[in-house]
Amino acid sequence: MLQTARLLAYSAFHVRYFALRKLRTPLLSRAVVNDLLERFTNQVEGLSYGLSIRKILHTGHVQDSTFFCSELAAEAYKALGIISSSSSDFWPGSFSPGDFVDAELSRHGASLSPEIIIDCKVLEVATATKS
Repeated sequence: MLQTARLLAYSAFHVRYFALRKLRTPLLSRAVVNDLLERFTNQVEGLSYGLSIRKILHTGHVQDSTFFCSELAAEAYKALGIISSSSSDFWPGSFSPGDFVDAELSRHGASLSPEIIIDCKVLEVATATKS
């Protein structure tokens, strides 16, 4: 339920639709993926959201203790060993079908599913309760 509340809060202020793509890692077992992602989560938990001019203008690694959304996702993929580019090179559009992430993942035996569109207004109605 907490994830649903977060999606609803985000959609109220930012967007109505989300596009999700499931990560496929046939060369890694589910247990290995879970272990690596748990280690990664423990390392980054508590870090702040951050997007600076330095990150925007700099290509390659920027030493920083913050992440912006797509950078965090890319850093998680790096923790899995399925991308090699700097996580600061990734932008939200990089995760669109046929874009940078797809090419990077395919070089490492991984892929993303087609987009699944989530309509947050439908989600809101589906989780509504009578008060």
